Amino acid sequence: MTRFRHDLILRMIKLLDAVLVTIPFAMCWYLYYAKRVASPYYAKGDYLVVALFFVLFIIFGRVYDAFLMSMQRISEIIYEQFLAAAVSDFIMYIVIWLLSKHLPNILPGVAALVGQVIMASIWALHKAGLHLVLWQVPVYKQQGDDEIRNHQNDLDREDAVKRSLCIHNLDGTPYKIPEGHWFPGSMIPDFTNPETCRMWFGKRQYLLDMGVDGFKTDGGEFVCTDAVSFYDGSTGTESRNYYPQQYTKAYTQFLGNNHVLFSRSGYMGQ
Repeated sequence: MTRFRHDLILRMIKLLDAVLVTIPFAMCWYLYYAKRVASPYYAKGDYLVVALFFVLFIIFGRVYDAFLMSMQRISEIIYEQFLAAAVSDFIMYIVIWLLSKHLPNILPGVAALVGQVIMASIWALHKAGLHLVLWQVPVYKQQGDDEIRNHQNDLDREDAVKRSLCIHNLDGTPYKIPEGHWFPGSMIPDFTNPETCRMWFGKRQYLLDMGVDGFKTDGGEFVCTDAVSFYDGSTGTESRNYYPQQYTKAYTQFLGNNHVLFSRSGYMGQ
């Protein structure tokens, strides 16, 4: 490889990193701050605000050596990219304050910074030849009394019951994992239902979009009785041991050929 080609590829990789870190800020701007400035911009003005962050991140990335990939540890790269993103976000917060003519809510900016750290972490891992695989368990979780309530989880459980996205008892009520097992009281998605697959993986597509390389499918041995029914008409008699395969097949179809599936779902004779 010639020196010119090497330098060109390296610059393209650094620009890709800057683009990835800019995405959370752009989402924060378009979804929240752009609607609250004193005189809302048209498209070109919005592009200019996002471009300003992009330029600031490149400048401070060079200041904090955030792009020296081959010379630093992964933790150092992430930390330096965090510094570059944080300083850029702070300057943009001041700019947004001036545009809004009042002190804006800082929480969307904090959310953007969290997203930027995640993007920087995934990028740094990939540059080191490491790949990120996230753990999955097929449940609509029943939270314990000692857990902080997750409102989105509550909404997902309500939606699963309302639209019959989960496995059911023979009397039509949602099947729940019995006490004495992992995640007691939780409901189980019915992967024989196409709508379940659409909703379940629709909530996970963003993970692949942001660079996650695949999933580890854990659990799967949660059908503890034959007295359950599935969307495809089968009962626990046919599907009690087949559920792990349904679960793995659904993830395989979702991930396709360009991602990793590391499966431990179910076991023989369960």
